[in-house]
Amino acid sequence: MSRSRRVGVPADRTPEVTIEPARAEHAAAMAELWERLGYATSAGDLERRLSGFDTALHLTRVAVSEGDVVGFVHVFRSDRLDEEPFAELGGVIVAEAFRDRGVGRRLMRSAERWAQRSGCALLRVRSRADRGEAHRFYERVGYRRTKRQQVLEKELRRGTPGHRRSSEEGRE
Repeated sequence: MSRSRRVGVPADRTPEVTIEPARAEHAAAMAELWERLGYATSAGDLERRLSGFDTALHLTRVAVSEGDVVGFVHVFRSDRLDEEPFAELGGVIVAEAFRDRGVGRRLMRSAERWAQRSGCALLRVRSRADRGEAHRFYERVGYRRTKRQQVLEKELRRGTPGHRRSSEEGRE
């Protein structure tokens, strides 16, 4: 990851892993983990997003072993009209060499504690249909399938940050 590229960790040695707040210097390693799952995002974009998150609404933690980022979790609060506030998982990724060692479970536990402290009684996970291994992990740590749905998107022109709409602009 950041210093070394571990292909595997000897089975007879489990390195110590700490969970800590994500910082700008973690962005490159986090982007590499995302990329390994087929998601394209740059270290610069991640760094910008991390610095712009309101910590009352977002939590991002990294798992670090021997100075290397070996996993991370992002969770955020979702406030909607149709239901009570809930937390939603933005992502949890653990380097392959550190899977089945409790790292993902610890990251999820940290997200769950944050969600509870943020007034949420539910943590929702959305996961791509083809990610069977991830689905099995979520189920092992207590999550259950509740529905299937389609995700539809429309690209929009990005607005100017800080731009306030006039009352005329807000009318449909």
